[in-house]
Amino acid sequence: MSQEHEIDLVLATAGGPVDWSEIPASFPVSEARSLEDAFNRMAEDLAPSLGADQIVVRFCQSTGIGARLHPCAPGRYVITLPIGLFVRMYAVGRRLWAYRDRERKGINPKTILQFATSPADDYDPDALIVPDRVRSIFGEYKTDREFWPQLVEFDAGNEHAEKTDFNVSILVNQALVLVYAHELGHLALGHVAFAKEVLAVTSPDPLAEVKRLVRKGLELEADYFAGPQLAGLCYLDIERNGRLDSSDDWAADFFRIGFSLVMLFGAFDPRKRSLGVYDREFYAHPIVRHQAVRHSISAFFSQVGALQELWRKSSVMGWIEAEQCIAWFTLLECMDGASAESLIPIHALVHGGEASSPYISAKLRHGQALFEATQRVRQRFVDGRFSLGDLEEFVPLLESSV
Repeated sequence: MSQEHEIDLVLATAGGPVDWSEIPASFPVSEARSLEDAFNRMAEDLAPSLGADQIVVRFCQSTGIGARLHPCAPGRYVITLPIGLFVRMYAVGRRLWAYRDRERKGINPKTILQFATSPADDYDPDALIVPDRVRSIFGEYKTDREFWPQLVEFDAGNEHAEKTDFNVSILVNQALVLVYAHELGHLALGHVAFAKEVLAVTSPDPLAEVKRLVRKGLELEADYFAGPQLAGLCYLDIERNGRLDSSDDWAADFFRIGFSLVMLFGAFDPRKRSLGVYDREFYAHPIVRHQAVRHSISAFFSQVGALQELWRKSSVMGWIEAEQCIAWFTLLECMDGASAESLIPIHALVHGGEASSPYISAKLRHGQALFEATQRVRQRFVDGRFSLGDLEEFVPLLESSV
């Protein structure tokens, strides 16, 4: 089987190849294609160090948001990035960035929004109803014919100013670098072999539940891997352009990284629990994943001396600004017109009120414990010291979930 035929088969399972001519004109097709080219150049350079013969990156026609690493023939892999992820993030990025200009929108910038609880705290995921006004951002679609008109309608309400798109382009590119680096992390950390040899579930299998939890841990470990890759690219760009001594440039870059992290993990989870039904079997809660990336980026910049303090201040400012934008977006758009049966969105990252604190704290503690246990056990496998009994370390973590 030829390599191109292998890629075609993978794309067929992921929604098919992108028909670039069908992407609405309000979205920068050239930017998506340039990003795909850049990812492929990086993959070609990195493949040998990751133990791969070839890594190919393709946008696929899927309107969803889930990227994936597909093993093909031995040593060959395809990473698929849904075009739905690119356009949804562009549309919501434009909307959120516009909320930074709150005074012009008639919003008092001194107003403090705090959400303590809502009907969404305990819900049946099968009964999820996404408010119509934001369905193109958070909803799931069976056909393209329904998705694209709704997305175009949503994006028509955005400001398509050059200055806005300049910043949104950076946010979307940074977020997609994280998604791409996450998939590469599965190769760099040996997850493919580990999952194949250790985590296959048989029937009956007394460790089946533990193995599912470990798979979630592998996804979280890939998040920790992705953060420093984005940080490294940011550092390299500043260095190449002779801006290492410009704290203003660094501050602006760090601000946008903080904003893009909230957009990636917060905008897709604007309730304290979830607006979209993320795959709880394989992924930690978005706020746990957000913390993983932030911590790993912080660890990277802690090695660059004075940048650590600048990162802390600037990224926190970006984080807070993005939180406020999402809070207003949630309040004024997600909740507007929501029916009594709808699950009312509550912002995931601004945790006002004591009612939310135990829930969030428990998620973060459990996520950290899961990451550390996964790292230990996976490293034992890489070193050839693994035994199936090592999975017993995860049993206490089954009592609560992330």
